[in-house]
Amino acid sequence: MNTVGIRNYNPEMEYRRFGKTEQWLSAITIGGMRFDESSGQPRDELSPRLIDHCAEVAQLALDHGINHIETAYGYGKSEHAYGKALGDVLQVPRDRYVLMTKGKRGTASAMRQLVEEQLKALRTDHIDLYGMHGINLPEHVSELCATGGAVEELHKMAAEGMICFKPKAIGSRELSRRPRRWQKPMKQKPLADFRSSAS
Repeated sequence: MNTVGIRNYNPEMEYRRFGKTEQWLSAITIGGMRFDESSGQPRDELSPRLIDHCAEVAQLALDHGINHIETAYGYGKSEHAYGKALGDVLQVPRDRYVLMTKGKRGTASAMRQLVEEQLKALRTDHIDLYGMHGINLPEHVSELCATGGAVEELHKMAAEGMICFKPKAIGSRELSRRPRRWQKPMKQKPLADFRSSAS
């Protein structure tokens, strides 16, 4: 592995290539879902405790060679906390880490509006990796991958430089080749069955 170009490289950390991209990510990712006082409204109202917690965790991760920072719109105030901690408090150079966030909207215009809101919260002009959040039914995939839909809009934003790596969409033809168990909602096992097997 050529270590040149690996962000925040530390010889004690393991790095792995992300899919077919040329981006190398640390084997350990720092998430953003469980920071202190990260829920509630308004989303951009951050307590000192939340900012301190986020900054402390981020600094510890970066010190140990972690270069992949992950958050999501659905994580409450997390995006705003990272924007504040990484930008204002720690003043970490943007090219030192790979930033991923997630979200989901059903239409192209709503998808763009969401990403623009996330960029503002994260205090950055680009997102390195973008994931669609909560895609757990075939109809979700069909909606998002429809012509003129959210996935097409993500590709447009990637071409504009707002997202660095283009999203990989699962099309309807690919979906039809998926195992049947993926296409249909799984039947829930009655709780009594778990209890009887555990006794």
